[in-house]
Amino acid sequence: MKKNDLIALLILVVLAVLVIFNGLHVKNNTTLPSNVRETQPSSAQTNEENVINTNSVRNYTEYTDVTSDLKIIKALELLKNTRVDNGYVYNSIMGSNIYNKPIKIKFKDLAVFANGKYEQFDALGWSKNEQLYIFINNKHKNSPPCAIAALISGRSVNQDIEDSKAEELYSLLLETKIWTELTNDNKINTNPNDSLIQREKKLHQLYKEDQLKNFVIKNYSSLPDTSPGFQKF
Repeated sequence: MKKNDLIALLILVVLAVLVIFNGLHVKNNTTLPSNVRETQPSSAQTNEENVINTNSVRNYTEYTDVTSDLKIIKALELLKNTRVDNGYVYNSIMGSNIYNKPIKIKFKDLAVFANGKYEQFDALGWSKNEQLYIFINNKHKNSPPCAIAALISGRSVNQDIEDSKAEELYSLLLETKIWTELTNDNKINTNPNDSLIQREKKLHQLYKEDQLKNFVIKNYSSLPDTSPGFQKF
């Protein structure tokens, strides 16, 4: 073999060895490029809030007659298996109520009702043309599903035009018990500045101190003590 051919052959062998070595190195390199790492979800991005964002209303066809809002749908999903009420709230919302129709639920500017009378309310139970509604104040759109679920629970009790202290007490008891169960079972956003979380924590504290009845007496003084279906106060 000529000298030049031998040199060329040696160069080819060296190049082949380098290619094999680099190939093995790349195959075993488990460190992702920086631009790829930045797109991976952090633990904070995989909580219940972001699960909502990746879902579609199409995946929850059972709620077509209730709501099209994914945040409210997530709250309803939490209410599916609540133990403290044996499913009363969920079943009521889905149609087991005085009109045998699903309750329609949406976020809304409550100032549009009764010349602004309910503007500061957290939620409002409403009935029109034999259809029940629950309107949630727009200010709670960013509240966690657990808090929205608790709020919905209380308002699901209001199914007729007659109200009373006994009905409001039952409503608040149900709300705080649902809140307690859901927050014991689920990781939630505990943002202390969230007004709906503040409401639920306040009600929970009143419940623990056995002060809910006094709260109702003070804040619902214009209502009669009892109403149909709520005869004990």
